Amino acid sequence: MPVDNRTLAASAPDVYAIGDVAFIKLPNGKRLPLAGVFAHGQALSVSRTIAARIHGGLEARFDGLGYCWVEMGSGLPGFASGDFYATPEPVVGLRQPGRLWKRGKGLFETWWFGKGLTRELAGLGLRLGSRLMRVPARL
Repeated sequence: MPVDNRTLAASAPDVYAIGDVAFIKLPNGKRLPLAGVFAHGQALSVSRTIAARIHGGLEARFDGLGYCWVEMGSGLPGFASGDFYATPEPVVGLRQPGRLWKRGKGLFETWWFGKGLTRELAGLGLRLGSRLMRVPARL
């Protein structure tokens, strides 16, 4: 379903689409990749926009930023992050595979599937690590 790149609004009023069903055309004419990190960011933007429409406030905008761990062989992931809304082409950086990225990937999985204190501690570790490594960690 085609949607507005920033608001994720469909052509019908009060209808939004996120994740794999949302067709987002990038400035270079290609489609935004289908990845969980984008669906997560889109869900946050749309939920905040709906809340703002109900309670007042500023509508949220999806920024096209994304990141993921990339399995590159030998059991060690690398890390990719970028601005997919950059013009004329997305700007994406890839970090070399390493043990530190493997630990980060484990923390992310613990955060994503965790509950309670385990989830909170994993999130704290991710935010701290992201600052030290200068990579995004929007949770």
